Amino acid sequence: MRKSHSTERLALFSKVGRVASENVVVELLKTKCFPILLYGMEACRLTKTQINSLNYVISSSFRKIFNVSSNEIVYVCRSMYNCSNIEDILRIRKRRFLQKYCTLDNIVCALCRHQAETELVSLET
Repeated sequence: MRKSHSTERLALFSKVGRVASENVVVELLKTKCFPILLYGMEACRLTKTQINSLNYVISSSFRKIFNVSSNEIVYVCRSMYNCSNIEDILRIRKRRFLQKYCTLDNIVCALCRHQAETELVSLET
């Protein structure tokens, strides 16, 4: 994975900190940090440990934004802000990636199209 996901999160938080409302910070997190955090992940096969690490980054961001330590409260906050589990987000991104991949008219993509279609079917179930 990249250098440090927490660095991007802290940079955002240091710029807006307690000046902006929680709503603004969460929206910035979702629109600016998530794409950076998840960039290219749809093309990778991630282990459960790696997915848990990504979820930890999101949960710790919510802990910092709302100044809480309870996992239950973090879960409620994530639900309130429609911040899905990373596994669900990655499944949607991977499905979109594979659908586009299967439609490409490229010799390299054609060689791997069967594997992509198989993965796509497994995501649908």
